[in-house]
Amino acid sequence: MNETKISILIIALMMLLIPIAYAATASASSSASNSDATGNSAISITTDTQTVYVGELKTVVFTVNVKSSCNPSSGEACITSGTLVPLSDANVQLQGAATGGGATNGQGQRTMTINAANTGTITATASKSGYIDGSVTINVENRPKPPPSLKIITDTPTVNVGESKSVTFTITTENTCGPSAGQACPMAATTDQNEIPVSDVNVHLEGCAHVNGMTDSNGNAIITVKANCAGTITAIASKSGYTNGEVTIDAKQLATPTPYTPTPTPYTPTPTPYTPTPTPYTPTPTPYTPTPTPIQTLTQSNFRVGPTVNLRPVKDDISKSEDGLIELYMDNPSLNDVTMRADVRISVPSGISVYGQGFGDAGSAGVMHGVFDIAPGKARTIQMTIKAERTGNFLIKFSGLYWPGNNKDAFRPISLTHNFKVHDISEPIIIPTITTKDDKDNSIGILEMYRTFIKSISDFLDNVFGPTGYVDRMQEK
Repeated sequence: MNETKISILIIALMMLLIPIAYAATASASSSASNSDATGNSAISITTDTQTVYVGELKTVVFTVNVKSSCNPSSGEACITSGTLVPLSDANVQLQGAATGGGATNGQGQRTMTINAANTGTITATASKSGYIDGSVTINVENRPKPPPSLKIITDTPTVNVGESKSVTFTITTENTCGPSAGQACPMAATTDQNEIPVSDVNVHLEGCAHVNGMTDSNGNAIITVKANCAGTITAIASKSGYTNGEVTIDAKQLATPTPYTPTPTPYTPTPTPYTPTPTPYTPTPTPYTPTPTPIQTLTQSNFRVGPTVNLRPVKDDISKSEDGLIELYMDNPSLNDVTMRADVRISVPSGISVYGQGFGDAGSAGVMHGVFDIAPGKARTIQMTIKAERTGNFLIKFSGLYWPGNNKDAFRPISLTHNFKVHDISEPIIIPTITTKDDKDNSIGILEMYRTFIKSISDFLDNVFGPTGYVDRMQEK
């Protein structure tokens, strides 16, 4: 009987000890997860900014917390174990691409302005006596460059409603290499122009005309534009990797001409009194009927359809063995009843010479001039040969006016440009010497005659086409 009571007491005692042992084990596990072997709590540091950019000031807020740890059984008042609470007076120090430091406030926060000097990382470390240090990392990168912008210009700011007009759009972008851009160019791009042409750009027209075009290797897109209303036409240049560019063209409605109806002035003759001499003479009066002079109706000639004036490049690259070649094409449609007259000027840079039928010296350095008449239903193509005395990229400009017949008030502008690349200086004209086998004196006389003939031809060409610069002298044998 006594043994039975003892067994019951032992079992009851074990039932009481099991929950106490379990609670002690759980408390020890929780304390170990929030502290080290000495019982110090681990610091948690976070930031509101994960990335900053080199050379840019950035205000960053660091938040420092610790996990709460307490023993409710001892009567200590505390927050639930494991809850993050702010840690004040913690020292936050920066290392890496930026430096600095300071203490947290009562909310466990430290605000700092960061200016990273280079790419990499910035490590922020939070520390306080009695706690395990915590750290957080911020990435430092270079600010991505924005995509380059497209610039679009046109040679035709205004078109007439209902008229087809060939319009050239030129698209360029800012040059990002070379001495003018401040950085070296790759081997494939060594130009030092401020702006460079962009090929394969889509040019889309909106507004009073809807049509598309694509630029060539020179950045030019030639589009036939026919406005269907009075207003504006917006040309939008777009290409992947670039910011779009725009240019506006005005579309105007031609005014309806007011018919001219002259007002006839009635003619009333003033009779002159006649007093005959006292002679038995009876004059026979001659009736006078004035003949009215017909008043001419003034007419102004004009184009029914706008003519075409284009540049057609045939040879863009100039070398020692090959000259440049470009064609000026002018077309007067057969719907017109009036002759098209064109006044054209060619402007070339120094070291470049242009030869073309119908062009002569305009009296100014680097300028050639020509006047051309194109009858209705006719077209004219003028080939121009280009020679170069120096290498590089050059721009030749065609400007001037054209108008119908003698109606100069209805003029329209001509503004065309084209780029040429000169790889080698053009081959000069070599004048051979002339000698005979038998007579040295006779060879000198023939040479002088040949010089005189060549000089006459050169002077004639200078007067017609301007200075050539190639027939300068003959070689002495």
